[in-house]
Amino acid sequence: MKLSKLCRALLVVLGCAVLLCSCGAHKLTVNDNDTYTDRKTGVTYRPLSPCYEPASLGETYASFKISGLKTMLHTVGALPPENYLGSTYYGVYVNENLQIPTFEEMNINRALIYSTDGSVIPTLTLDAEDENEVALLQELTDAYLHGVQVSYPSYQTRASSYTVRFAASNLPELYYCMTYIEYAEDIYDEIDGVETNLGRYFLYDRYNKICVAIDVSLHNALRTQ
Repeated sequence: MKLSKLCRALLVVLGCAVLLCSCGAHKLTVNDNDTYTDRKTGVTYRPLSPCYEPASLGETYASFKISGLKTMLHTVGALPPENYLGSTYYGVYVNENLQIPTFEEMNINRALIYSTDGSVIPTLTLDAEDENEVALLQELTDAYLHGVQVSYPSYQTRASSYTVRFAASNLPELYYCMTYIEYAEDIYDEIDGVETNLGRYFLYDRYNKICVAIDVSLHNALRTQ
């Protein structure tokens, strides 16, 4: 009997805790211009391009509904929730008054390269503080920023592909993501009117439709892992 009363008491306490959490959650109003306003704080958020991802998600902070479907938003690392919120599937939402660095403006200090088989552990990490890795990290960023943009060879057979998450000192707790693709055969494209062999290795930013060829360095680094 005592055990039964104790169980009932625990259920009541848990129910109250759930109710309090529900009452304390921030509800966002969906605005016509694809922004979201916190009804409690008045802060308005805008979604970033999906190329930005949260490095980690914390506690549930807010939610909004579109067509009856609820999206839960969480804190992002140690960042203040009035400035940044993140979703498991829908990326990052930021205070509309914040200016977020573009890839060109990022002080990139690390790249984490993941197999697209769903692994949560990087296959390879490149760190700017490691003298053996900084050259390859710089090579990747330079290729994206200054390389000749080519057509994305979507019709060719892939040998393998990876997700590359770039981290930067001036964009803590967020990643800028793109895809590294290795093809089974050399890819050709017309550059300045000349049919050119681009090789088999490419960085592709699918959200900004930027595709650049890179050399064999990253391929070789991955093969040594």
